[in-house]
Amino acid sequence: MDSVLKASTVFALGVAIVASLGIGPDQATALSLVTTHTRLPAPVGHLSAVYDGQDSIYLLGGDSSLSYNRAVWRYNIESGIIQDIGTFQEISRGTAVLDGDSGDEILYFGGYRAPFEDPHIYRYSMGANRYEPVAVFPDSLFRTRIAWNSADRVAYSFGGWRYGEGGGTLDEINRYSASTDAVDKVEQVLPEKKYEMAVAWNEKEGAAYLFGGTSRTDNGHQVLKFEPPANVTRLGTNLATSMTNPACAGFISDKLAYIVAGHAVQRYNVVTEEAEALSVDHWPSFSFISCTFVPKLKRLYIFGGYGRGEDGGLSRYRDEISYVNL
Repeated sequence: MDSVLKASTVFALGVAIVASLGIGPDQATALSLVTTHTRLPAPVGHLSAVYDGQDSIYLLGGDSSLSYNRAVWRYNIESGIIQDIGTFQEISRGTAVLDGDSGDEILYFGGYRAPFEDPHIYRYSMGANRYEPVAVFPDSLFRTRIAWNSADRVAYSFGGWRYGEGGGTLDEINRYSASTDAVDKVEQVLPEKKYEMAVAWNEKEGAAYLFGGTSRTDNGHQVLKFEPPANVTRLGTNLATSMTNPACAGFISDKLAYIVAGHAVQRYNVVTEEAEALSVDHWPSFSFISCTFVPKLKRLYIFGGYGRGEDGGLSRYRDEISYVNL
């Protein structure tokens, strides 16, 4: 890995432009989007972001109007420095997780690679700067969402979309073991066929929460709970507003999940099953964003996307790196 870092390029030092007014998750909170001086090395949408639990966020995949992004970037949340550390597959709209057993490997699940969806699971080694397919899901991973149980090194995929004959929206749940690279279908399916939900794993409960998404009847309001090995229930309270294609969801405590889309941020309490739409100052209307959560800072990070900048103007692929203190 040292050889990769020596060859990497340091692009910028991040300094906050806007002061955040965040207090704490259990208090009445004024939220503000903070845009840093650090920029992505290139404007990109549909990146996949994964936090390593310490001081780094890794970014890979994604696309722009011109091409796929093949670079792997590491963003340091302490220094605000972003580095180019490697090369990855031409692919976008997948989900990345850190496989903590090895310490320097990222699993990337499916996504889209023109002209079709990609059903593979890729393992990327940061130390060797090498990627390879390690498994294939029974059906497409395009527009599916992944919950990662890091303790057991198991991933679950929910719903999605399949092209071609017999294609369309899926209701299946798949299980992948990073220990054996084995894939199998879970006996239970979703209550209805659905794609592009936001999914977050609750470590204390050992369960996944599924928020919003697109289906024939729901239109982005449902909250589902998946408890392994095969129990899916619909919770009684809907989201505060519709989220048909949310970008990400995550827990910053055992009970509070945040759900993020290009147009809104919501908070969901899994104990009371109450959802709340949050007001965030300086929040633009954008899409194709990548986001991830840093629980120790109670912070949401947002990378790239497509939309207008803070100065307005025409919509464009974005290179901004921003965050919200929750």
